[in-house]
Amino acid sequence: MILLLTPEESFVPFLQGLVGDTVEISRKWDPAWRDAQPIEVVQSTVVPVPDVVIVGPTVPESVALEWAGAFDREHPEIGRLIIAPATPDLLMGAMRLGVREVVPPNASGDQIREAVDRLLGAAARLRSAMPSNETASVSTNRVISVLSAKGGSGKTVVATNLALGLNEVAPGGVVLVDLDIQFGDCGSTMNLEPEQTLTDAALNASVLDATTLKVFLTPHPSGLFLLGPPQSLVDAAEVTSQQVKAILDLLVGIFEYVVIDTSSGIDDHAITAMEFSTDLVLLSSSEVPSVRAMSRHVETLDTIGMTRQERHFVVNRAGTRVGLRTSDIEQTVGLQACVEIPSSRQVVMSTNQGAPIIHSAPKDPAARAMQELVDRFVPEQAEDSRAKRGWKGKR
Repeated sequence: MILLLTPEESFVPFLQGLVGDTVEISRKWDPAWRDAQPIEVVQSTVVPVPDVVIVGPTVPESVALEWAGAFDREHPEIGRLIIAPATPDLLMGAMRLGVREVVPPNASGDQIREAVDRLLGAAARLRSAMPSNETASVSTNRVISVLSAKGGSGKTVVATNLALGLNEVAPGGVVLVDLDIQFGDCGSTMNLEPEQTLTDAALNASVLDATTLKVFLTPHPSGLFLLGPPQSLVDAAEVTSQQVKAILDLLVGIFEYVVIDTSSGIDDHAITAMEFSTDLVLLSSSEVPSVRAMSRHVETLDTIGMTRQERHFVVNRAGTRVGLRTSDIEQTVGLQACVEIPSSRQVVMSTNQGAPIIHSAPKDPAARAMQELVDRFVPEQAEDSRAKRGWKGKR
């Protein structure tokens, strides 16, 4: 459902014509709201709770921003769209509030429809990724994006080990998506050579379903599935964000765990991955450039509104012998490290051999740290069951 906050009654049939009759639109307006507290506006309009709230047109810029901020604080799961002249102040304010959709009143119907479709799609994906109240205690559906601000932080190594570790808990229920579309290397890290890649799946995105999508996945001997990256920069250029959204939407419905290895930094595909994610693994190595980049990375996530996902800060190659102290890193980044992965020659050897360390050398300190990260995503029931049968990694 779309909640429309505007005095313009004529905008309702216009918007209905754009989104179709299958989407309910509820317009609410009270002239007294202009002088009311934003929280009062939210409380008087969110029954029932909508998927998207549209503020405007003809709502003053300052009022629209105050209302959008109140919706963000009280109901962050609701998508927000402001229809107002796109002034620099409005755009900056919207960015700080995590309002990703701002369109001017004179925008074309296609522009407005596309913005609404993106927000409705994000709301649907959030519902599918988050368990219902009835199943929250047992559901393991997680979408985990592994992010780093700079290359060389060990992102792919962490992503592959995390995926393989989760596959021990949910055999056949884990897919690793290599979304580093230009330089992805998850396949070689696991000694796999995908015959079908993300590009092949993307070119068929419009006709994919849960069954046909599996054709494009490469199975690992452990039972894990991999969606490999494009094989060339030319192939990578053919993959659009809309295609990636369609693919991830299907994968979330198929697998208990979707682990996404992204490119370094924040690009369109990384933002798409984060929109689907329930969890973000933020990875920094212990070198000064990596730590400073991660600090800016976290600030950017806050600015663009990626604050709903649970964050897991991981320090790779930790230890004062090779870099900064973890306490100094935490202070700079503004996050407490949940896992510290020590430097290990075995990590390099296992990567070169295509045998992730969590399987090939489970007793290595780095492997134990990887397992500690895995355990953060394991439901208590599965963890208890694993303990009873003496599970300690691959036997």
